Amino acid sequence: MREADFGDKASAADFAFMNPGGIRADLPQGDVTFADLAKIQPFGNTLVKLELTGEQVKTLLQQQWGTNADGTPNTKTLQISGLKYTADFNKPVAERVTGLSLEDGTTIDPAKTYTAVVNNFMAAGGDNYKVLLDAKSSLAGPIDLDVFYQYIVDTYKGGSIESKNEGRITNLAASTEPTETPVTTEVISRAEFVSALVDMLKLNEVATAPAFKDVAANAAYADAIAEATHAGFIQGYGGNFYPDRDITREEAATILAKLVKDQATDKDAATIIASFEDGKSVSAYAIKPMAKLIDKGILAGTDKKSLQPKQGLTANDAKALIEKAVAAKAS
Repeated sequence: MREADFGDKASAADFAFMNPGGIRADLPQGDVTFADLAKIQPFGNTLVKLELTGEQVKTLLQQQWGTNADGTPNTKTLQISGLKYTADFNKPVAERVTGLSLEDGTTIDPAKTYTAVVNNFMAAGGDNYKVLLDAKSSLAGPIDLDVFYQYIVDTYKGGSIESKNEGRITNLAASTEPTETPVTTEVISRAEFVSALVDMLKLNEVATAPAFKDVAANAAYADAIAEATHAGFIQGYGGNFYPDRDITREEAATILAKLVKDQATDKDAATIIASFEDGKSVSAYAIKPMAKLIDKGILAGTDKKSLQPKQGLTANDAKALIEKAVAAKAS
């Protein structure tokens, strides 16, 4: 990928990064065919050359270490080329990347601009690599599988395909001494919320990719979104799901309300919502779902007088809401 020809008469890029979800198989032993390579990179993604500062490269590496809606780690370790770094797991994510350098040991300058090649899925911010959306420039190039095939042909010329451990990534294990579990305050995305719901419901009924234009088939959350779509929990907007956007309280309520059976009630949804000082800020589509969850004791105001419908959800708040909704469904 780093040596791919973008038709710009430029030399090889400084770096290349590959998301683990885009690598779907291993090289087999024995004869290797084009079909074998296609199994490894089956999506036909376009390669994209970006201009990134050294600081943005460091941020990209930090974005490998995400968090699920229930607070558990969601790590997507990038495959890398052109650089080396050490990850010290005794430190928080913002300080974890140390010893960031070029292959020859030269320290990567935070202020300097470098070129990096990724696939179009990553370039669009997929798998939470959102810093790539801030790249200084972007140039679309060839298909990843075509580049992979040509590299194998040109490099090994029909002979043995060999590789060695180059020590590009060094991981320093975290201490095993018990530590106090921090409270998670980071707002989660729509994809993370849906993934947590699907996981808690143990949904596993479909094998087809989701039908949203902005959800790649190889995304880590693709299966969960497909399950949630099949179950009728989500519909998306204009053919998109916006998986990386922060989920709001009213959006979460709209999804969870579909778990709760409709029961006869004398309370009018509009009246319930109007009882909160900021009731008028609730979107029209969310009035009935939020009212239903409030009526069933699943959703409460952030205080006694406000709903804050546009506020994002933390992993802990999302987990608590989902648990209550699932319990209500079971009863």
